[in-house]
Amino acid sequence: MKKIVFSLFPFAIVACLFASSKLIPADAWVARVDGKTAVFAQFDSVASEIKDNSDFDISPDTIKAEALDSLIAAELIEMRIDSTMGTLDNELEFRQKKRDNIIDTCNKLLYQGQVSDRVTIDSAMVDQYYAEHKDEFVEPEQIEARHILIRRLQPDTAGVKSKEERQKRIDEMDQYARDRAEYVLERALEGEDWDSLAAKYSEDQTTASKGGSLGYIYRGRMAPQFDSVAFATPPGQIAGPVSTRYGYHVIRVDGYKPAKQKPLDEELRENIQGQIRQKLEKDYANAFLDSLREAATYQFNEEALTSEDSLPPETWVLIASAMDTIFYNRYAESLPRYMRFKQIENPTVDDKKDMLKYLATNLLLFNAARKLGYLDDPQVIRASRDFSYREAKRRINDLLKDPEYQPTDEEVEAYFNSHIDDYRYERPLLVHHIIFEDSAFAETIRDSILAGADFVEMAKRYYPGEPEIREVAYNLDYIGPEDMGHAFYDAANALSVGQISHAVKTKWGYHIIKLVSRKEDKTLTQVRPGIKHKLRQERDAEVRDGYIRDWKAAAAIQVNEKLLRKYSPPGSDIKRIEPEGSRAGG
Repeated sequence: MKKIVFSLFPFAIVACLFASSKLIPADAWVARVDGKTAVFAQFDSVASEIKDNSDFDISPDTIKAEALDSLIAAELIEMRIDSTMGTLDNELEFRQKKRDNIIDTCNKLLYQGQVSDRVTIDSAMVDQYYAEHKDEFVEPEQIEARHILIRRLQPDTAGVKSKEERQKRIDEMDQYARDRAEYVLERALEGEDWDSLAAKYSEDQTTASKGGSLGYIYRGRMAPQFDSVAFATPPGQIAGPVSTRYGYHVIRVDGYKPAKQKPLDEELRENIQGQIRQKLEKDYANAFLDSLREAATYQFNEEALTSEDSLPPETWVLIASAMDTIFYNRYAESLPRYMRFKQIENPTVDDKKDMLKYLATNLLLFNAARKLGYLDDPQVIRASRDFSYREAKRRINDLLKDPEYQPTDEEVEAYFNSHIDDYRYERPLLVHHIIFEDSAFAETIRDSILAGADFVEMAKRYYPGEPEIREVAYNLDYIGPEDMGHAFYDAANALSVGQISHAVKTKWGYHIIKLVSRKEDKTLTQVRPGIKHKLRQERDAEVRDGYIRDWKAAAAIQVNEKLLRKYSPPGSDIKRIEPEGSRAGG
């Protein structure tokens, strides 16, 4: 029995190694940073991402170290965001913006609860609306039309100073287009095939190949001049030329559909229901807002409204219903826009009061929402916290950058020179070639091509192999030095675009090579913006790393070393542990 247990022991170790990550609970702690805990689920996710975005030969220990550093850095940043959130409400401007955000969220809930949810629409209302507005639900008449368009050419008026001469040239081009349209019309009326005429003469590229077909069209789709003639033309008739801003049209009408009443089907019912809802919601909202305005009281700071001097931002200018306040900074910011909207140059005190009452509308709605308990709604609480979090995160992200840094020309050039290989194409040459068994025949075919024979046709005729191979094998696409060998590449690289080489020997035979295209290495001028961006990113990374380093030095950090030893990153190579006897064959 002991022997059996011992023999199974190595396999148990192997099973644990393969399953170790899965056996670790998701909420097991990996690191504690000043009392904040990072759990295994976070760590495993970061490690997987590092593994997916790294070279295949990255070691498990490196993955674990990078994942741990990343997790600790994230915790340190989150702690600074939390700390910043706690100070934001000390700023008047932030409090106002946050309040506006809360008001918007409350007002949406208020609208939903006091307006949208109170609107009910039944089928009888839809039927009645349809009966009373039948003229709104008529499908207008349509025609099936084709056209041949002759565009006006633009005359050459460069250097012509005389208005009369310029107009004369314009008129000549117009008459030329009209004459061509008349000629096409005459041939169409004589019975010549319409589709052939459209393909040959129409300059409407979209429809010319389809016989000039416009399909069925309503009035208004085409120019008014077109419609007036086309809708007056009976089916089977040809009319024109009709002048529009596009040119001259010869029109053929193939069919006609009279106007008809739209049936009250499911789609139209939904459309009418939406129209009724929109109107009822508007009526309910206006009535609700009017009731708030009638019950509202306004206390104005007359001294602030009559002052010609700028006042401190926190000076109050209006208190609405003894609950909510508009401060001077909001008043001063809004007044110029209100003046432009009302086209007022010198606003009176009454004008200013009207504007403040308009600004107070949101406050009245917010006050109503507060009284109805919407301020305690989870959506509002979450929106308030999210707004503070986004602002705090933005500030910390800004702190971790160097906004003042702008790379100098010398830095950009130095980076370019030290990374020159990054701006060279690995495969810069687009090449065609033909392989021959002996160089003499290769030179003979080269002479034929130089005398006018087509390179591709010669390749399809003489390239070795089956016809289907010859159809494509001559085209190597873009190549680099390693693709066909250095002798081949050097010969191709020595050519100018369009040139053909003499016979070049490789292990495959003798080639004549045609250089079809060449990608030139990128210049400093071309890549300068990208290098500047990269250098700014590197500087930001340095700043961020410096802060993280300082924060780590000041933090109390604990690491779960036991868990890290047990953990195997996803995709890591697992080494089997076997007993000595197994390796010895015993």
